[in-house]
This record gives sequence, structure tokens and C-alpha cells, in this order.
Amino acid sequence: MEKESKKLLPMGTILTIDDYDGEVMVMSRNCEATDGAVYDYGICCYPEGEDYGNACINSDKIKEVLHLGYVSDEKERADALEAASSFTVKENKDAPNPSRHFPLGAIIRFTETGELVMISGHAGEGEDSHVHEYQGYRCPDGDAECVFDFDNKDCELVFEGFVDEAAHEYMSNLDRAIEAVFREENDIVGKIISKLFL
Repeated sequence: MEKESKKLLPMGTILTIDDYDGEVMVMSRNCEATDGAVYDYGICCYPEGEDYGNACINSDKIKEVLHLGYVSDEKERADALEAASSFTVKENKDAPNPSRHFPLGAIIRFTETGELVMISGHAGEGEDSHVHEYQGYRCPDGDAECVFDFDNKDCELVFEGFVDEAAHEYMSNLDRAIEAVFREENDIVGKIISKLFL
């Protein structure tokens, strides 16, 4: 007889956990930690993303489910609701996304491969040393990390993710921060060029 697998919350689910005052997001499931132990979830700070801190936890550390992440069909939804049934589920009201960037937990489909990727951070550096718009993990379990730029020709938005008040404030500042970084990089390049050639 086959052992039934444990029902887990979907990627992109927003939680509160024991011993942490902020919100976190599920970015992977069946997460292997650096010590080799396997945990139910890989989580990151929400709304900032994985560059601001991540960890592995088991379900017993979850206090509340604030928002369920992406599910692709009714069976996945039933599994997610069963996984959430032992927690307080507090479906917060979405706030409008003020940014041109997608929030953590948004799901993108790459049109050529059909692969689904959940956004886990903004402005990630790739193996090519180029900074890309997004960091992400392959759905449904987060078993591979990637960085990418959103291009309407090559990918499509499948799930918008969740924006609460904290994320709304963060996303409001995101565009300005990214623009400032690119302005600063351009200023540095301009200064280097002027010193070299003037």
C-alpha cells in the first residue's frame, strides 16, 4: 500500500509563523536545508523577497495563513484547503498593485516551454552577471531557481499574487528604488567615461 503524501500549502501562500513578527511567503515545498534535513516549506520574507532572508520550516511553525497561493485545478485547491484546515485562515483583502512590477507569489508561464515560475524576489543576478527583473522558483514545488525578465512575447502572467498593505507600500517604492539604482549605475559609468576620455 502506497503511503499518502502530506498535503502542503501551495507556493505563494502568505503566512505568519512562530518567533517572527513579519509575514513570510512559501517559495518551495519539501525544502532541503544545508544540513540535509528536509522541511515542509522554504520561506522568504514578504513582501521583500528571498534576498531579505529565507529559512526552512515545518507546518508546526505556522500561526496563520493570510492568503493561499496559486492552485491550478480543483484537486490542488482541495489539497491546499485541507493543508490549511488546521490553521487560522485569514484571507486578507487584496490592495491594488501600484507598481509595474509583479509582487511576490505572482505566477508566470513561459510560452515556449509551458513552465510555471513563481516570483520570489526582484532584481536577481544571473549566471551571466546580468541583473534580471525577477527571481523565481519552478512550480509546483520550487525545485529549481531561476532569474528572468518579463517579456510579453516570451511569458504570460497566470496568477497576480497578493498585495496587502505592507506589499502595497513596498511595491510603491520598488519602481523608484530600481530607477535610482539604474540612474546611479549610469552616473558611475558616465563618471568613469569622463575620467578616461576627458
